[in-house]
Amino acid sequence: MEESVHPYARIVVNHSKACNFKCTWCHMEGLGTSNDLSVLSPAKIDKFAQILYLAGIRKFKIVGGEPTLRADLPQIIEGLRHLDPSIDISMVTNGVRLGRLASEYVAAGMDRINVSVFSLRPDYFGKHVGPISQMKKVADGVDTLVANRIPGKVNHVFHEGYQKVPILFNLPRRASHRNNDPSRTMW
Repeated sequence: MEESVHPYARIVVNHSKACNFKCTWCHMEGLGTSNDLSVLSPAKIDKFAQILYLAGIRKFKIVGGEPTLRADLPQIIEGLRHLDPSIDISMVTNGVRLGRLASEYVAAGMDRINVSVFSLRPDYFGKHVGPISQMKKVADGVDTLVANRIPGKVNHVFHEGYQKVPILFNLPRRASHRNNDPSRTMW
């Protein structure tokens, strides 16, 4: 009989829901917003990841709250990468801090970065996600990924009446044209 192996694990690095957004759908589960970053240390994450690796896991997805709020995220990525150079390491982020940090994550061993874009409409973003000023940072984060050919995708849940599909689909195209190379659109 063939042994069953589960090839995928989500590593929640901010189980406290620490986040730099205030998305109404995310923080309405009774916990409210939190900036508490008292979570597992990189050493404990490494130890747990080693157990998962020995059990057959070869794909690790880093999620949060917002994982980029952890200053030690590159150390966590490096720990995962040291398990095996061929494992798959990805992350889901809101993209706000990627303009500054994406290359650091890739240098640490990140394979893909997925960006959750909740809205590109200022009225909806301001009401349900966070300060409108953060929209530009999200777009800049996607621009950084495209410009540096960092693989990933845009995650989005359509909210009736609040998002025009062409705006969302043009985000990576806008990034590649702004960087003067339409062939660089990888998303």
